[in-house]
Amino acid sequence: MDSSLKAKCAFVYAGIGTQWKGMGADLLQEQSIFKETLELCDSIFAQFAKWSIVEEISRCAESSRIDNLLIAHPCNVAIQIALTSLLKSWKIEPQGLIGHSSG
Repeated sequence: MDSSLKAKCAFVYAGIGTQWKGMGADLLQEQSIFKETLELCDSIFAQFAKWSIVEEISRCAESSRIDNLLIAHPCNVAIQIALTSLLKSWKIEPQGLIGHSSG
Protein backbone atom coordinates (compact mmCIF):
# COMPACT_ATOMS: atom_id res chain seq x y z
CA MET A 1 0.00 0.00 0.00
CA ASP A 2 1.24 3.46 -0.87
CA SER A 3 2.21 5.18 2.39
CA SER A 4 0.38 8.33 1.27
CA LEU A 5 -2.84 6.28 1.33
CA LYS A 6 -2.29 4.86 4.80
CA ALA A 7 -5.24 5.57 7.07
CA LYS A 8 -4.62 7.92 9.96
CA CYS A 9 -6.48 8.06 13.20
CA ALA A 10 -6.62 9.75 16.57
CA PHE A 11 -7.99 8.33 19.79
CA VAL A 12 -10.57 10.61 21.43
CA TYR A 13 -11.52 9.62 24.95
CA ALA A 14 -14.65 11.03 26.49
CA GLY A 15 -15.18 11.83 30.14
CA ILE A 16 -16.46 9.67 32.93
CA GLY A 17 -19.36 7.34 32.20
CA THR A 18 -20.54 3.96 33.37
CA GLN A 19 -19.72 2.48 29.95
CA TRP A 20 -16.02 2.57 30.86
CA LYS A 21 -16.41 0.26 33.87
CA GLY A 22 -18.46 -2.30 31.92
CA MET A 23 -16.07 -2.31 28.99
CA GLY A 24 -13.08 -2.41 31.35
CA ALA A 25 -14.46 -5.38 33.26
CA ASP A 26 -15.09 -7.30 30.03
CA LEU A 27 -11.68 -6.53 28.55
CA LEU A 28 -9.99 -7.40 31.84
CA GLN A 29 -11.38 -10.93 31.48
CA GLU A 30 -10.85 -11.30 27.73
CA GLN A 31 -7.68 -9.46 26.69
CA SER A 32 -4.27 -10.21 28.22
CA ILE A 33 -2.59 -6.99 27.00
CA PHE A 34 -5.40 -4.94 28.51
CA LYS A 35 -5.15 -6.90 31.78
CA GLU A 36 -1.37 -6.55 32.01
CA THR A 37 -1.51 -2.80 31.38
CA LEU A 38 -4.37 -2.28 33.82
CA GLU A 39 -2.51 -4.27 36.48
CA LEU A 40 0.59 -2.13 35.89
CA CYS A 41 -1.48 1.04 36.32
CA ASP A 42 -2.98 -0.47 39.46
CA SER A 43 0.44 -1.27 40.94
CA ILE A 44 1.62 2.30 40.36
CA PHE A 45 -1.63 3.73 41.74
CA ALA A 46 -1.38 1.47 44.82
CA GLN A 47 1.65 3.48 45.94
CA PHE A 48 -0.69 6.43 46.53
CA ALA A 49 -4.05 4.92 47.41
CA LYS A 50 -5.49 2.33 49.75
CA TRP A 51 -7.73 0.70 47.14
CA SER A 52 -7.28 -1.21 43.90
CA ILE A 53 -8.35 -0.05 40.45
CA VAL A 54 -8.59 -3.67 39.27
CA GLU A 55 -10.80 -4.60 42.24
CA GLU A 56 -13.07 -1.60 41.65
CA ILE A 57 -13.50 -2.38 37.97
CA SER A 58 -14.24 -6.02 38.84
CA ARG A 59 -16.93 -5.23 41.42
CA CYS A 60 -20.53 -6.18 40.73
CA ALA A 61 -23.04 -3.37 40.21
CA GLU A 62 -24.41 -3.67 43.75
CA SER A 63 -21.03 -3.06 45.40
CA SER A 64 -19.56 -0.73 42.78
CA ARG A 65 -18.27 2.65 43.94
CA ILE A 66 -17.76 3.94 40.41
CA ASP A 67 -20.25 6.79 41.00
CA ASN A 68 -17.76 8.29 43.48
CA LEU A 69 -15.56 10.67 41.45
CA LEU A 70 -12.53 9.82 43.59
CA ILE A 71 -12.94 6.23 42.39
CA ALA A 72 -14.15 6.97 38.85
CA HIS A 73 -11.32 9.30 37.80
CA PRO A 74 -8.40 6.89 38.39
CA CYS A 75 -10.41 3.95 37.00
CA ASN A 76 -11.31 5.92 33.88
CA VAL A 77 -7.72 6.94 33.19
CA ALA A 78 -6.36 3.43 33.80
CA ILE A 79 -8.98 1.89 31.49
CA GLN A 80 -8.11 4.39 28.77
CA ILE A 81 -4.36 3.69 29.12
CA ALA A 82 -5.02 -0.06 28.95
CA LEU A 83 -7.35 0.35 25.97
CA THR A 84 -4.67 2.35 24.15
CA SER A 85 -2.16 -0.45 24.81
CA LEU A 86 -4.61 -3.02 23.48
CA LEU A 87 -5.35 -1.07 20.30
CA LYS A 88 -1.64 -0.49 19.70
CA SER A 89 -1.03 -4.24 20.09
CA TRP A 90 -3.47 -4.68 17.21
CA LYS A 91 -1.32 -2.26 15.16
CA ILE A 92 -3.85 0.54 15.47
CA GLU A 93 -1.45 3.43 16.03
CA PRO A 94 -2.88 6.88 16.66
CA GLN A 95 -1.27 10.04 15.34
CA GLY A 96 -2.82 11.78 18.32
CA LEU A 97 -4.63 11.07 21.54
CA ILE A 98 -6.93 13.54 23.25
CA GLY A 99 -9.59 13.56 25.91
CA HIS A 100 -12.22 15.93 27.14
CA SER A 101 -14.01 16.50 30.39
CA SER A 102 -12.48 13.89 32.70
CA GLY A 103 -11.13 11.84 29.82
